[in-house]
Amino acid sequence: MKIFTTFLCLLTSALVQAQTYAKLRIDVGNANGGPVSAIFKDVKFIPLETTRESLFGRIEHLIVTGDNFIVYDNTTNQVLIFTKQGKYVSKINDLPGAKHTQGLGFFEKVLFDYAHNEIIVIPPSYQEAIRNKIFHFNLAGKLVKTEPFNNTLYWDAELLNGYYLLKKAKPGNIKESQDQQYDYSLATDGVTSKKDILKHDTLFYLPPEDRLNGGDLTLNHDKGKSFVIASSEYYDNAFYKIDTSGVTDAYRFIFPASMTVPADFMRDKHFDGRRQDFLKDHPRMVYSIQNIYINEHWLSFKFYNYDRKDSYILYSLKTGMPYSFERILPDPLSYNLPIFDNWPLIPVAYDQKIYTSVSSLNLTLAYKNGLNSSRAVNGEGLTMMKKMTRQQNPAIIELTPKDNL
Repeated sequence: MKIFTTFLCLLTSALVQAQTYAKLRIDVGNANGGPVSAIFKDVKFIPLETTRESLFGRIEHLIVTGDNFIVYDNTTNQVLIFTKQGKYVSKINDLPGAKHTQGLGFFEKVLFDYAHNEIIVIPPSYQEAIRNKIFHFNLAGKLVKTEPFNNTLYWDAELLNGYYLLKKAKPGNIKESQDQQYDYSLATDGVTSKKDILKHDTLFYLPPEDRLNGGDLTLNHDKGKSFVIASSEYYDNAFYKIDTSGVTDAYRFIFPASMTVPADFMRDKHFDGRRQDFLKDHPRMVYSIQNIYINEHWLSFKFYNYDRKDSYILYSLKTGMPYSFERILPDPLSYNLPIFDNWPLIPVAYDQKIYTSVSSLNLTLAYKNGLNSSRAVNGEGLTMMKKMTRQQNPAIIELTPKDNL
């Protein structure tokens, strides 16, 4: 068994290094907009119940399951659980053994184990007493168990079909003393590596003044059965689809020249110590791509540059047309209400649908501004808005893209 596992690791590594990248040529600088009904076939507004117990500040991170919304709010330092109809269920606002200090939180990463229907919490490293533990909670917010986590070797994690997909610390990232040959590891727990994934040939150490967001693990993809992860290398536009067998597909974004960093950006010593300054001087150039979701019809992602315009993209794999969430306009399908807040929640994809959120403040403003005009809120949206105040929790918006997008 050990020989077979070693062979499988070597085979996976060889496949990654010899991987052919599918190229996605996307002119994100000219992403389209349009009315909601031109892009989506169904829109559903789901206000999250507001009570003294369930009131929170903002959605920093959203997890969508078959029956629930799981909301992480870093302003109030809690994880809240709602049904898909928006009814409040419970919350997690403490971890056993955590230090309670003003300004210190309990949550570094909030995950969902689709195989066991459990919420997984990884605490931050500054919570020294518990930072080497992973906490499991059920959907009623009750602690189920804890298990060890190797905080010195791994600094990010997701869940993949019953496995942990762990991102390793390496030079040029957080722990410069580590010298890892692989970027990721599959493990049945938070400590013991079972298989390494994505071997890199060369490591580039970047001083802090040259670093911007590198690639990151995405949210759960395909109900936890597979993942899409962005390249962990700085300024690299590649991403990979991964399941428990390793890398299954590799892609590379091809953006217009004016939005692409120079080919020698990492290697040319001329850029040392001034890469961020260079990007500020060329604000359209993309330096990171995250939150990637891909299925047979469409691709969604967020790109980062200093221009910070129209950076949330929905891309049709059928027509090659990119759409910017920021340019999608309300129409009767959305009851003439906005379907997207630019911050902080990045659109989340689950089961062929996209989920966004809009604050109660922005919804009530749109409602009042549209009174007695052609933009007046209509249908079920009018019933919803007559009950809403600007102090309530936000609404989740469920969007179903058109099949022929």
